[in-house]
Amino acid sequence: EISYMVKKAALLAAILVLQAGMLAGCTSNEQAAQSAQSQTETQAQQTQNLSVQSTVEQTAAQQQEIQPQGSVQFADAGELSQEQQDLLCDYIDRYYQILGSFEQQDLSDLFASDAQNGLLAEQLVLEYGIQVRSSQRSDLHLTGYSSTLQVQSVQQEEDGNLRVMLREDVTQNFAQHPEVDSNVLDSFHMFELTQEDGSWKVVSHTGGQDRLYWTLSRSLRNGEGDVSDQMEQQAQELIELLQVNVARREQTSDEPLPQAANAYDRQAAVAYAKQWVTDRNDEWPDYSMSGGNCQNFVSQCLLAGGIPMDSGGDAVWKWYGDTPNNLPQMAGRSASWSGVDEFLQYAANNTGSGMVAVADADYYSGEIGDVLILGYDEENLYHAVIITDVVTDEEGNVVDYLVHSNTANQESFPVSAYGYTYQVLVKICGWN
Repeated sequence: EISYMVKKAALLAAILVLQAGMLAGCTSNEQAAQSAQSQTETQAQQTQNLSVQSTVEQTAAQQQEIQPQGSVQFADAGELSQEQQDLLCDYIDRYYQILGSFEQQDLSDLFASDAQNGLLAEQLVLEYGIQVRSSQRSDLHLTGYSSTLQVQSVQQEEDGNLRVMLREDVTQNFAQHPEVDSNVLDSFHMFELTQEDGSWKVVSHTGGQDRLYWTLSRSLRNGEGDVSDQMEQQAQELIELLQVNVARREQTSDEPLPQAANAYDRQAAVAYAKQWVTDRNDEWPDYSMSGGNCQNFVSQCLLAGGIPMDSGGDAVWKWYGDTPNNLPQMAGRSASWSGVDEFLQYAANNTGSGMVAVADADYYSGEIGDVLILGYDEENLYHAVIITDVVTDEEGNVVDYLVHSNTANQESFPVSAYGYTYQVLVKICGWN
C-alpha cells in the first residue's frame, strides 16, 4: 500500500510539472432559489467608490520573503474547552500562513492518526489554493490577516466525537494592495474532532472559502474504503483547468462595443453594492439559504445603476414578485434575476429594449459596475460578483479586480484569489 506521504509527493510533483495554479461562492441556481421566502427591505444610500492602484511591484525574490502576520481568536467559544479552541485556532492560523506564503506545511500533528483521508483533503485544497494564487498577474501573498470565530453549534456523536460548526469573519491584506482590507464575512466551517491519547485532534474539515472542500467531502462521505485516489483525481482535474482558464483571460477581440441609448450609472451600482453587501435590503428576498444570494445581489446593483427590468421579448430580466415567471409580462421573477447561468444567457441574447451588454468581453477591459460570472468551466458556473475597484500596476495595466458579493459576504476581495478560475466578464454598456 502506498503511504499518504508518497501519494502527496507524487501529486505535488505533477502540479509542478503542469505549472498551474480558491473560495467559497454561492450556487445561485434557479431551482434552489424557487423555494426562498421573501423579506422586506429599506432603501440604499450611495457611498463613494474607491479606485485601487497598486503602488509597489515586487520581484519574485521579494515575494518569496513575505511571511503573513495575523491572528485568529474566538469571539464566542460556546461549549468548547480551551484545548479545543487552541486546536481550531491553530488550524485556521496555519491555513492562512500556508496560503499567504505560498508554502505548504505538514499538518499531520493536528489530525488523528487514522484520519489520513481528512488530512489529504486539507492538503489538496491548500495546494490548489497556492497554485491558484501564484498563477495570477496580481501578487496575492498575504501581508496580514485577522480571523474571528464564533461557535454556532457543538454536537456530540455516539462515539464521543464532536461536530463543531463555526462562523468566521476574516480580514485579509494582500501584497498587491496591502492598504485594502479584503473582508470575507459569515463563512462557515464544519469540524469533526476526536480524542486520541488524551488530546483532541481533527478528523475532518469542510467549509471555509473554497468549494473544493465540498467536492472532496462528498468523496469522504459517499466513498468506501480508501478514497484518496478519487480525491486526488478531482483536485488534479481542477489544477489542469486552472492553466487553461488563466490563459483564456489573455485573449482579446477587435469587436467594437455595442452602443446603448442610455448610460449605466456605474457609481450608483457600486454605491449600492458597498452599502448592502453585509446586510440585506428588506425590499428584496434573500436567497442565501436557498442556493445563494449572489446573482440576486448583483441584479439589485444593476437596477440601482439604472438598468431597468426587462419584461418584453424572448429574453427577460425582472423581479415583480417571488413566483417564478419567465414569460414576457410584468409579473413574477425571471430565472435570469437570481440564476447565474440564466443571467449570463440574458446578457448574451437580449436585443431591443433592456440591458445592453457583452457577455464575454475582453477579461482585462473591466470597469467598476461590470459583472463577473465565476465557475470551474463553462458548464459549471456557480457565482456572480460585481467589480467595485480595478487594480492596476505601475504602468496602468489591469492586473486584478476587487469585488463585492453575497453568500458568503465579501468586500473588496480580489477575484483572482477565487478557486473559481473560469471567469467571464459581462461588460454593461447601458440600456435601450
